[in-house]
Amino acid sequence: MTTTKKIVVGFVTGTVLGATLGILLAPKKGKETRTQIAKKAKELTDAVSNTYSQAKIKLGLAEEVRDQIAV
Repeated sequence: MTTTKKIVVGFVTGTVLGATLGILLAPKKGKETRTQIAKKAKELTDAVSNTYSQAKIKLGLAEEVRDQIAV
């Protein structure tokens, strides 16, 4: 497994573990916790989507530059 994959797996594992412990130890009522989880999940989804879009743009620009250099 490459270093990058190890980092990603570690990050995801830590995030899931942290979220699980946070839910189990939360002093709030269930409805409040579910609302907060939904809000954070939406924020995380938006952040991942944004990062993915930016990466696609950067990759496209890198390929464009590579193609111009190769010409």
